[in-house]
Amino acid sequence: MLVQKYQICLKVNGADVNCQNQNDRSPIMVAVEQSSIKAFKLLLKYKQHLTLKNEMDKTALDIAKRKCIDAECSLAA
Repeated sequence: MLVQKYQICLKVNGADVNCQNQNDRSPIMVAVEQSSIKAFKLLLKYKQHLTLKNEMDKTALDIAKRKCIDAECSLAA
């Protein structure tokens, strides 16, 4: 569903793929947070910048690393 929303925004409405919300979260950060690989790949296709930082000074890659670490910790527990 996230992928479909992004496709409509990008293709039909010509949305800015590098926009950020009031918390400085970009679409690719949301895709990472929701573990949507399809949305992540779509946004990369549209040249989403991976260097954008949120209000906590984290990039999408920082968020992905944290998610991975948290998942491993929960599996080990």
